[in-house]
Amino acid sequence: PGWVNVPQRGMTSKAYAEELRKRIDPGKAGAIETGDPWPYESEETTALTVSDKDGNMVAVNQTNVNSFGSGVVIPNTGILMNNAMYGLNPQPGTANSIDGRKRRIQNVCPAIVLKDGEGYMALGAPGGRNIQVSVAQVIHHVIDYGMGIQDAVDAPRVTRETGIVSLDSRFPEETYKRMVEMGHDVSYVTPELRSWGRPVGVLRGRDGMLHGGVYSMLTGFASAAVGC
Repeated sequence: PGWVNVPQRGMTSKAYAEELRKRIDPGKAGAIETGDPWPYESEETTALTVSDKDGNMVAVNQTNVNSFGSGVVIPNTGILMNNAMYGLNPQPGTANSIDGRKRRIQNVCPAIVLKDGEGYMALGAPGGRNIQVSVAQVIHHVIDYGMGIQDAVDAPRVTRETGIVSLDSRFPEETYKRMVEMGHDVSYVTPELRSWGRPVGVLRGRDGMLHGGVYSMLTGFASAAVGC
């Protein structure tokens, strides 16, 4: 917004959302004009979610972007600089061109969900472009389907970053065929793919107990610790 004119109020208005909703036909795929996103795979992102006995919650993402980031270590610190600048366009004159004080497009979205004003769930994920849709679908599974955090994290997911709908290969063939009949261009994706998104989260149950969830297809672990 600091470099190009963006209708922020219009994009977030309920009237605009209603207009977009009317264009959606649940029984048939529609043509969507969109540009191809920059294809890249983030292999060095860490998601951390924690909660304490008082209900405080923290969700943190840290990323080098690609493996070993920029390959530059700050002397005497051991800190490895990331290569996030490649998310900006080196050509001048575009909304995403490199410029002073400009922030690059960001995929990480650590999230905290409140219930009755108190911390209910904290979650995040590594996985490049699929981070945001992974986090959104975990929240959807917990809130709308009443899943526990582990089941929600491990549940099959779907995403669409280009014109092709990427469908978790654990979905049954009937789902695939139905989406094709609706007009979607569908491709199965293995859930072990590192760029598919690997959510982690912590949820406070009705009993007040904290429950951890990790994406069991790839690296991740839930931990309970008592501090002195």
